Amino acid sequence: MSVRIMKQNLQEALKGLAKVVCGKTTLLILACVRIKSEDNTLTISGTDLEQWLDYRVPLPENSEPLDCIVRLEALKEFINGGDGRNMLSFEMAGANFVKLSMEIAGQKIERLFEIMQLDD
Repeated sequence: MSVRIMKQNLQEALKGLAKVVCGKTTLLILACVRIKSEDNTLTISGTDLEQWLDYRVPLPENSEPLDCIVRLEALKEFINGGDGRNMLSFEMAGANFVKLSMEIAGQKIERLFEIMQLDD
């Protein structure tokens, strides 16, 4: 089971978060976003230690719990271009990775993203 959202929603979230999350930083955690699902809501958060931004998307009731920290630039690169109406799926893949998948022109595209530890 996975967490599914429209690609357009993730694109909007990452565009706004890019104004807060710094790609070039000495603290790797500040180049990342937290993706968390709970209470039928997916929250994507980022900070530069002075500002904090949350983007929330409603989820269906049967979505699985998800809580991970992923590099913003890696996510932006994966979802760049194409049709925003495509659905994206997030799914934990072991303790150190989250799998993001989407279907484009009838082909399923998947990518594993290394995640950071939540206590960072």
